[in-house]
Amino acid sequence: LGWQNNIRKYLNDVDFTIYYMNDSRKYFAYTAPNTLYLAISHATPIITNVPGESETLIKNDNIGYFIDNPNNILEKINFELESDEYKNKLISLNKLKDKFKWSACEDTYLRIFSNIAKS
Repeated sequence: LGWQNNIRKYLNDVDFTIYYMNDSRKYFAYTAPNTLYLAISHATPIITNVPGESETLIKNDNIGYFIDNPNNILEKINFELESDEYKNKLISLNKLKDKFKWSACEDTYLRIFSNIAKS
């Protein structure tokens, strides 16, 4: 699809999101792409090669598939939507997405600013 101005309108209609980067810069391992959080907020499993936060969430929270090799993308997207594996990822995403809602972030910011103001 290339660059889209409003990706949210598509995320409700897809079965998974592929976020692949061909990048060898050192900071690549420390990225946390917005695409990851958009996928989480729409309970859409993600397939990515982006290490760091993406890889950690995928592996620890079972919200998608981490790939080391772009040749493995086809293997990861060739699954049954009715499979237990896919359904479990949707369940995990629905549990995790509340953590990234604005209201949860707002509560965290209010707590931080309140503590700063008390100092």
